Amino acid sequence: MAEELKKYFFHHKWLAVILSFVIIKVLVSISVPYTGDDTIEQNKQQYLSYLSEMGGQLTPAKEQAILAEFDRINAAVNETEIVREQFLKGNISGTRFAEKINALNEITSREDIFLKVFEQYEYASQDMDRREIIYTSGWEKLLTNEAPDLLLVLMIVLLASQPFAREYETEMTKILLPSANGRAKLCTCKLITVLISAVSGTLLFSIIDILTAARLGLDSFNAPLESIPLFCDTPERISLLSALIMIELIRLLGYTIFAACTLLLSSIFKKTLPAMCVSFGLILIQYTGFGASDFKYRYAIPYGLMLAGGYIKGESSNDNVQFNPIMPEELAMIISVSVLCLVLLSAMVICSFSSIKGIKSIAVILGISMLLCGCENHDTAVQYFRLNGSEWTDSSNYVFSYLGNGTMINKFTNETNDYIRDPFYDIETDSDKMPITAPIYAVGNKAYYLFDNGVSVIIRERNLDDMSEKVIYENGGDERNYFLGLGHSYADNHSYTINGFFLNDKYIYFVTDRGINQFNRLTSAHSEIIADSRIENVIFDGVNIYYISSDFSLMKYISESGTTEQVISDKLSDCVIVDETIYYCNIEDGKTLYKCRLDGKNKAKLADYPIKALTTDGEYIYFIVSDGLCGEVYRISVRSTAAELFYKGNAYFVYALSGYDKVLVKVHDESGVMITVEISKCCKTTL
Repeated sequence: MAEELKKYFFHHKWLAVILSFVIIKVLVSISVPYTGDDTIEQNKQQYLSYLSEMGGQLTPAKEQAILAEFDRINAAVNETEIVREQFLKGNISGTRFAEKINALNEITSREDIFLKVFEQYEYASQDMDRREIIYTSGWEKLLTNEAPDLLLVLMIVLLASQPFAREYETEMTKILLPSANGRAKLCTCKLITVLISAVSGTLLFSIIDILTAARLGLDSFNAPLESIPLFCDTPERISLLSALIMIELIRLLGYTIFAACTLLLSSIFKKTLPAMCVSFGLILIQYTGFGASDFKYRYAIPYGLMLAGGYIKGESSNDNVQFNPIMPEELAMIISVSVLCLVLLSAMVICSFSSIKGIKSIAVILGISMLLCGCENHDTAVQYFRLNGSEWTDSSNYVFSYLGNGTMINKFTNETNDYIRDPFYDIETDSDKMPITAPIYAVGNKAYYLFDNGVSVIIRERNLDDMSEKVIYENGGDERNYFLGLGHSYADNHSYTINGFFLNDKYIYFVTDRGINQFNRLTSAHSEIIADSRIENVIFDGVNIYYISSDFSLMKYISESGTTEQVISDKLSDCVIVDETIYYCNIEDGKTLYKCRLDGKNKAKLADYPIKALTTDGEYIYFIVSDGLCGEVYRISVRSTAAELFYKGNAYFVYALSGYDKVLVKVHDESGVMITVEISKCCKTTL
């Protein structure tokens, strides 16, 4: 082993090559300017002065100082306009004007740089336990890089492509292979030499990167990772120092695997130049071909490991590409598979030089292991949940209403019970037991209900098999206020109420009178995904969201990409989706009934009269024939186009539920009071 190290590091001058690349790395790091925030860089001393007073973990005293400075600068800006107006009107002299303006300019000149601090305050105040106000430039340079170090890649390619290819090119294999130690032992020594070179080079490059970042400002090592806005919804609850160590270790693993891959290619090609071109070319192809998605971090070994930063990154959307966070347990699996790949690659390197037969079986094992790592299991069944202003929802076994204590009806026995089964529950007297304030969401054997008691927004999950409960979402105090936009003096115009919600394993979606907010159940990050002041008839298929926008267009929010697209060109006021078919009320044709496929094709008109209140049980489409407030209920089978009268009466609203043998109809009784009646599907009734 010592002979191999001496041979390559000194005789073949690998040590000189590594030091040369290190010098080039230093020169590049010094000469390439950092492209940070121009406002901060131009006013760095003032910014650091603010941070010395207001930086770190947010406290009441620091918050008071920040808001006081905000008011001071805002008042100075307003006073400047007043003074200018007074001078223009001739109310003050030029000398007095200059004195006042100079005094005010001392304050207003800090406005731009203070707003940077204030932005950080706004961000940190949303979660004071996991965010601090810090100088982020150095950390951003270290942790947010989305490109491989091509100089390091070139160095590894140059070194790792030589050991085997050189032996073949000089025909030394004719001497080495027949010798006693010329196969496995010699291959192992060459492999270890290359891995030592890759590890040492990667560590030296990392040290240079850290020193370069330290020149910008690298303190607050114990601050939470989430203090950097790019990691606002990171799944990792670690400090900046821990994040740096994690990233460097992952990068070390990635470049080591890459070195082993290059060495294997050199043993297969038996020539240095082809091995170099293919190895470097593969990295360039991935560098130019992969976008901002999470794919490269999950499936592109070792390329994703060489970048590393994405493994601690939270959810984001960039150029309509959605980045899904990699959870800690998933990262552990990726690292385990990567270590296995390194072991298998090492075995393949040894086998390739000593016995060509062994490489094929190992390649098969390696391919299968990587394919298994990328397998995903998707449920193809689509269940549509519809939120259209009605208090009625259902699951496979129950019908729910959220009014009062809440009601649940067994679809098979028609037994009706209070949803909240607390015998001491009293809406009027128990302020800590507020009523359910949004339609119940149910899927499978679980039902979820929400209430907001003014202190907290809470969602509970109920297991419908044993009726056990647990809280799956709760925010309170300032967190609730910021979420609802109520608790900040500068955000009074952003308050809203929750009209409904739905969820899946990853997200909770809140429907409000301003749009739809998304809450990440894994990272606790809030974001507004749809901004529309009049969203109606929301339909959720478990992944994507369909809704009628304020301009009466049917829109689809695609969760994978974070984009929104129009589904059909017609304007509509109501719709339901059954399988792959949309039934809708076409405003542009007198509110008549139409249907088409989800892609907008196969459009057909089903009725020639105005309709409203579409609903479905999966077998029939029910609707009210009326252009006014009330009318008669008709239905049409999903397998035909003929409509039949279902209920002749003063119907205001109709709701059908899958697997339930009754249809719920809201009608005006003889006294004019609105009541709900249950009408049997098989026995059409007239009141």
